[in-house]
Amino acid sequence: MSKDPRPVSVCLATCNGSKYLAELLQSIANQSVLPLEVVICDDRSSDDTIEIAEKFAASAPFPVLVHVNEERLGFAANFMAAASLCRGRIIAFCDQDDVWHSDKIATISRSFRDGVLMVYHNARVVGPDLSERGLLIADRRQEFASLEDDPFPFSHGFTQAFNRELLQFNDLWPVSCWQFDAPAEAPHDRWFIFLAALLGRVRYVDAALVNYRQHDDNTYGHVESRLWHRFSGFDSAAGVYERRAKVAANRAMLAERIMERVETDRREPISQAVGNYRALATRLLERSRAVSAPSITARLSGLWALCASGAYSGKSKWVFPPAGLPKDLVAGFAPGASRSASPRVRKS
Repeated sequence: MSKDPRPVSVCLATCNGSKYLAELLQSIANQSVLPLEVVICDDRSSDDTIEIAEKFAASAPFPVLVHVNEERLGFAANFMAAASLCRGRIIAFCDQDDVWHSDKIATISRSFRDGVLMVYHNARVVGPDLSERGLLIADRRQEFASLEDDPFPFSHGFTQAFNRELLQFNDLWPVSCWQFDAPAEAPHDRWFIFLAALLGRVRYVDAALVNYRQHDDNTYGHVESRLWHRFSGFDSAAGVYERRAKVAANRAMLAERIMERVETDRREPISQAVGNYRALATRLLERSRAVSAPSITARLSGLWALCASGAYSGKSKWVFPPAGLPKDLVAGFAPGASRSASPRVRKS
């Protein structure tokens, strides 16, 4: 990569964020390495957000683009629109209510090497007044090289920065999906980490580079991100597995279409991912049917078949952990086990 002294575009999606926006923007202006630009995409704010952004743009030590959407897009589509307007080699997502540490841009810029297409980092969880509540990631996460390690990798969008190479596949985003959306495309952070892991490497930087502010108006907060996926719908496991199967099948389709558009020497790992996603979708559907079968005999038979096939071996995250079998035995015999869960609607 070139030694561009300002390789980073800050990608900021706003909507009625006037309360904390000026503090965030000042923290970007205070970076030890300044960004190439700040791109602000506003989703029809009705407060003073646009005025604050334009005032900052008039005096910022770098270009600031303030774009107002013609109609409200919702938070994920707003981030996607903002990313498409960025010119930098590296694009860093930014939430409107956080505070960046002064070394964030310098730190993430150094981490893009050796085929890394995305960097994400730790953060300090803080209250509205910036009083510290702990780390976002309490245990060290290891860098992973590809989707072989996890079919559904995750990191919070405000911690992500990615190579603009990934933007070339944004035309496929409208046909993506995610298990808790009904119906909707994958969240922007899920989308770009999927692309980065499919096409290259993702690197975790174990440094708190942002104060992640928690307040009553958070679209998604720290507590939900830690607990929702763990405790969602225990008595409706069949619905959870069915929706995850839909996502796995969707990712197989997306990976296949992406494979057609890359150089031949990059296709082999993508082809492997296509096969893995298809196999995972099949296993998840079988798991859903097993815990929701109409009779006890059929449920036991379905779970036994999964067990015999190695589905609960835990050899990788592409199969189920051994603890999944007793969970499914309980779920299969719980009241209402044959019911599918209603999908969760993501608010915007």
